[in-house]
Amino acid sequence: MGKSREYKKIIGLMVTMVVLLCSVLEQGSLTGVIAATNKKQQSQEVEYITVNDFIEKLIRATKVKLATVEQPYLVAAYETGILKDGEVTSFNANITREQAALLLNRADEYMHGDTLKEAYVSKILERRISDIKKVGKKYREAVAKVYGKGIVKGFSNGYGVQSRQFRGKDLLTLKEAKIYIKKMKYPKYRAKLSPDAQLIRTTKLPKNADKFEYILECFPNEFYEKPFRMETGKMSSNCKEGDFYIYPTGMRDTVFKNTWNSYSMSEQMDLYLYDWADSMEKYVNHIFNVNYKTIDNAWCEKYKELDACHFRIDEYLKEYIEHMKYYHTKVETRKIAVEPSTFYKCGGIYMRVYLEYRITANKLVEDKGEYIYCLGAYIPELKLGEWTTSYFDIDFASTDPCNGDGSTLTGSVSFLY
Repeated sequence: MGKSREYKKIIGLMVTMVVLLCSVLEQGSLTGVIAATNKKQQSQEVEYITVNDFIEKLIRATKVKLATVEQPYLVAAYETGILKDGEVTSFNANITREQAALLLNRADEYMHGDTLKEAYVSKILERRISDIKKVGKKYREAVAKVYGKGIVKGFSNGYGVQSRQFRGKDLLTLKEAKIYIKKMKYPKYRAKLSPDAQLIRTTKLPKNADKFEYILECFPNEFYEKPFRMETGKMSSNCKEGDFYIYPTGMRDTVFKNTWNSYSMSEQMDLYLYDWADSMEKYVNHIFNVNYKTIDNAWCEKYKELDACHFRIDEYLKEYIEHMKYYHTKVETRKIAVEPSTFYKCGGIYMRVYLEYRITANKLVEDKGEYIYCLGAYIPELKLGEWTTSYFDIDFASTDPCNGDGSTLTGSVSFLY
């Protein structure tokens, strides 16, 4: 009996030691997990940069000769005009993105000169920075310029939106500061922009990227990869490239014709390409925003102002309104983006439109031209009441086909392809 009791005590002691050992190991493991988690969280914490540190890095990049004074970088910033009296209330505060833009632009102009045209900057202010009104007035021109030079790209608003956010009131991170200063110093690292100040994408390009002068960030590859009209297999074998059809990259080498005269297409594009895109946007906006309850003669008159071909149009408009009211049709959009770089020829001349829209009606019909004012609309798998994303190629026509130059070109939807 005594040996049995001693044996049980030994077993109990061993069990206790095992439990204690497991507890210690578990605590050690838990401590390790906590330490690793804390380390990961710390590594993910955003580090901002003060006004003083940003100025120092900026002045270092400009390689300005420093004076032997107490605060050499601030003195250099004032002497070069990169910083001006009264602009900073606290050098130890974290710098905002709009404050940084002001200093970046001055440093860039100090090193490289004022390289942007006034019209280009105006276009950026009007169309390319969606939150520009949230930027302080004294910073806006600098914000437009650092964007226009490809120093600061801003933030995407999603596909089909041809403007980007700047977020001027946000604090600048240390990582961003290093990137922007590098781009300011070395122009070869800057982002590329289109002639109308849209951000160009240089990686993960569409399969047919060689058909376009550039590919934009704000459109998906599917937008560019949509077949051109001449690629649908419906064209005659007699239709040859350079004659009947021309891809966007070849348009500048062709001619603009009316019945009697020919013009250099390159010259006409330089003069009117963006006007054509604007007129197309107004046209598409009109026919894709219509309500059977409110459509009236004023809508029809506005349509006739926008359409290049209004002969015999009244009877067709009347019929369209009848169809609208019969089917209780509503058409609305939330995104319209007309892209000038998609300008091409296939018999007529076309431009591509990114469109997010919704059609509601009391009946689904095969001919979508019953809902949208055109001779025919190719809209596969339309679901009434649901938002749809489509890429349409829409044709232009001249208000003076006999004698008109590019200034007479405007939208004229025969078919939505």
